[in-house]
Amino acid sequence: MQDRAICNLFSSPSAANTFTPSFLPPDIPGIQLDPGFSADADGIVTAVPCPTGTTGTDVPTGDCAPDAGYHGVTTATTIAPHWATDGVDGANVQLCTSQTGCATDTAMMCTTGLDLTQLQCTTMLPGYSSDADFIISAVACPADTTADPPGSNLATGNCIKNQGG
Repeated sequence: MQDRAICNLFSSPSAANTFTPSFLPPDIPGIQLDPGFSADADGIVTAVPCPTGTTGTDVPTGDCAPDAGYHGVTTATTIAPHWATDGVDGANVQLCTSQTGCATDTAMMCTTGLDLTQLQCTTMLPGYSSDADFIISAVACPADTTADPPGSNLATGNCIKNQGG
């Protein structure tokens, strides 16, 4: 662990990323630990471990990444439990969910790009396609057809062949 100032009342880190305080934080109003650290009743300060569903060194290191099949960004905070996911204190990362139009999900593989909340799809239902980020969408009606009602697509099956030409 890198040497860093946890609080000006604490000594240098000892084994196992713990710190021995000169004074107990609860006894001194206004003392606040750096984000991602907590103190027990004896005043021993430790780095908070990565939350459930994530893997990394610890919260203050900033490398708690979602496990396969989960999404969310974990950051260190000064409020117990001393971490937040997607800006919500104490929230856990969430499982990615199945997409509309997917017949078979790719186990524990989330989509990429801007939307990381969906599972990648192994087999799509007829009338659907996916983009480079594995996001599924319904295929529009071909140029020689009319969507009836408007907004229909190949997935809904409401593409009517144009007459003539």
